[in-house]
Amino acid sequence: GIVGHLAAQLFHLNGAHPIIGVDRIPARLEIAEEYGITTLDANDTDTPQAIRRLTNGRGADVVVEATGNPAVVIPALQSVATGGRAVLLGSTRGPVDQLDVYTLIHRNRVRLIGAHEMAQGYDYAQGIRWSRAENLRLLGSLFASGRIRSDALISHTIAPDEALTIHEKLSTRPEEYMGVLIQWT
Repeated sequence: GIVGHLAAQLFHLNGAHPIIGVDRIPARLEIAEEYGITTLDANDTDTPQAIRRLTNGRGADVVVEATGNPAVVIPALQSVATGGRAVLLGSTRGPVDQLDVYTLIHRNRVRLIGAHEMAQGYDYAQGIRWSRAENLRLLGSLFASGRIRSDALISHTIAPDEALTIHEKLSTRPEEYMGVLIQWT
């Protein structure tokens, strides 16, 4: 989805390699490949095993779970290298069944990071770098300069009166919709 694609682009800007994107929707995998991301189709593969193959058996140094789906948390943790980090960027809601904290987190020394933008203040005193305001300024600059792209991530442009209809379709037909832009003018 959009969150995962944008996260992948930010990791790329910071020198991460390889960047591996996992999805179940072929169209989203195609977009990821256009952006230079190595892809895995979660329908066809044991994702943790495939990630270990792509990383010479090590696992990923950083895994970003961007779906928010509790069922994806365990495979994400199984994909992390020993001493690596797992970022729950998708704001996972709901219980994660059968999570073996000792095996997947403690024994492998995995740092589990909950990433929620609202935990940051809007702005801070001088000298504190990351706030919501600073993040917005930086992202605006990265988009304006073309260092982060969103062209392929917008699948539909709609009028405001279509928003409720499209909102339902976003959750029931994700294979047809990626990002929806509301045209206010």
